[in-house]
Amino acid sequence: MTSRLTYLFTRFCRLPRSRGFGVQSPWAYRFVRSVVSERRPYYAYLDHREHLQAQSKQCRRICRFMVRLANFVQAKVWISLGSDVEVYERYIHAGCVGSEISHAVSAVDGLTADDAWAVLVSATDNDAVVQALQLMKQADKKCLLVVDNIRRDKAARQTWRQLKSQIPSTVVFDMHDCAVMFFHTVNHRQTYAVRLP
Repeated sequence: MTSRLTYLFTRFCRLPRSRGFGVQSPWAYRFVRSVVSERRPYYAYLDHREHLQAQSKQCRRICRFMVRLANFVQAKVWISLGSDVEVYERYIHAGCVGSEISHAVSAVDGLTADDAWAVLVSATDNDAVVQALQLMKQADKKCLLVVDNIRRDKAARQTWRQLKSQIPSTVVFDMHDCAVMFFHTVNHRQTYAVRLP
């Protein structure tokens, strides 16, 4: 009961920025409005309706977000690390059919500087987090990191804090259940606490 009240309180506190209020960067505002808080249905939602109905409410929100994120980013390669995040792979592919989904860290070796790539990892999987940290050493402005289960338990919260301190990302969108780290070249680091609808 306490965790449910905490979750509801957190969602309420994030409400002002969830529609873009207080977000000064035009790029970040567009991301919050058209990706994070987009409420219009995507075509891929209907294609995967039966699979979505079998998931929990939290998982359904993140699955829909992954469709919108993949569509926005148009990454050439998504590297999915760990079994906890495999449920999102079909939604990544639904959002961007041209994306290759790989489980191998070496998938980024053949990419050019113009190719966008993304890493998907769960904060509850320590081995996958270590692999993600190694990959992020190669991160450039066309890279992003998606971290799921950032507040599942105390260990996951600790892992999330370590990731934020060790990875030199510049723009972080913290959505309570998951987070997205972008590596844009700006002069300062910015964290936006928003919520998924």
